[in-house]
Amino acid sequence: MPNLNIIDTSLSADDIYNRLIQQLPKWFGKDHPLVDISLQAYLTTNGFNYSQLIYVYEQMRLQTAFSDGLDSFAKDYFGPNLPRRTGENDDSYRNRISTNLLNEKATRRGMSNALFNLTGYYPVIFEGANGTLNGGYNVANSPYSLAYGTHGIYGSVSYPYQCFIDVFVSAYQGFSNRSGYNSLYGGYGSSGINALLWYAGESIAQTTVTDKDIYQTINLTKMEGTICWTRINRI
Repeated sequence: MPNLNIIDTSLSADDIYNRLIQQLPKWFGKDHPLVDISLQAYLTTNGFNYSQLIYVYEQMRLQTAFSDGLDSFAKDYFGPNLPRRTGENDDSYRNRISTNLLNEKATRRGMSNALFNLTGYYPVIFEGANGTLNGGYNVANSPYSLAYGTHGIYGSVSYPYQCFIDVFVSAYQGFSNRSGYNSLYGGYGSSGINALLWYAGESIAQTTVTDKDIYQTINLTKMEGTICWTRINRI
């Protein structure tokens, strides 16, 4: 097994040729066509082999993996639960993999942080059977004071191993209401109005957090055997 720490990823066929020529005795001189022809077979075969070694080396690390290598990395660690989004580039996908790979799991704090990383908003997570989260009578001047219609939440031991989650996410509308070619507000053939032409592509899908993304994040973070009732609020 080669020492991957000393692989020169910038090495080319010309570099290999020059290194080999430097090892020749001086009596070969500077003009050696027969030697050059003999080296071509070696350079062709081993240059290809070396390029494959570099490819494998890069795909072995999340920081340098690309294309299908990132998809395989995600499948190895998350199965089908973290696929690449439509049109998502490698850097964006690598960041999502890294975030989910290092997330704290099986805790309320871990789930809260995971949903924040996904949506940009902290969720509200309530466990009905957890007394520390519920309001209480005659508990003055504390976060757990209970007042009708004002403060505090009723809990219930009828909901063990369950929680209720309010997830907040931007109500992003994409380009559904934007002007394009051959429309009045696109600016073509129009006068007396401001041009509002917009360009878009598949990459616009990367900015939209879907319901599926939210449910996948919860399933990757929650404790096994628990139920998470979820309400998605697009604000």
